[in-house]
Amino acid sequence: METSPPLISVCMTTYNHAPYLRQAIESVLSQQTSFGVELVLGEDCSTDGTAELCREYAAKYPACRGKYVAYCDGDDWWTDPCKLQMQADLMESDPGCGMCYTGADEYWQAEGTLKSDPDRHYTDFEQMLLGISVPNCTALARRELIAAYYAEIRPEEHPEWLTDDWPMWLWFACRSRIRFIDRVTAVHRRMVGSVSHGDSYRGRLARAGGPICGGRRGSSSARRGLFFW
Repeated sequence: METSPPLISVCMTTYNHAPYLRQAIESVLSQQTSFGVELVLGEDCSTDGTAELCREYAAKYPACRGKYVAYCDGDDWWTDPCKLQMQADLMESDPGCGMCYTGADEYWQAEGTLKSDPDRHYTDFEQMLLGISVPNCTALARRELIAAYYAEIRPEEHPEWLTDDWPMWLWFACRSRIRFIDRVTAVHRRMVGSVSHGDSYRGRLARAGGPICGGRRGSSSARRGLFFW
């Protein structure tokens, strides 16, 4: 039995995503790679059957840890079966790159319309302060960089941020190089009233800039598995 760890762990957070979760999970499991991949599901006490779906999939697959972590929320999905292979090849060839991401189309749930990837793909700190340009569902980062972010910034102590992705992308831009791959590999579902698209979200995130770089801008400081917590 194969016991070596996967190269990539896919982190999928979900809450009341029962109508969409199976599509999201299957889009991860359909990835065609030459290396091992695991899917880690984070379920936040849903009330609509999401937890049961998570347990269903968790019973089918073992769990382990990867060198890289890819993100995909439970209401988004991947459309390119070569997404992870393409991103892993880039990261393996560029040790100085801490994170890479791709384009993503947007599905507007209320309208039932699919819109093309926005033409806004920032990769440096100053540009990324202008707004979110990294679709969470396309990001892939080094696991040790993520661990360093949580150890230094401690996002759990900043509930006013509401979300962790934008502060983390900004911190990554301070500590490493971010690269964009000009290819659409996923669909980001946009829903009215969600945390990332609400009016209060941008105002709260404006306060995230203070501790992100800590005043040290520019300084250095084939298998499938699934786990459910």
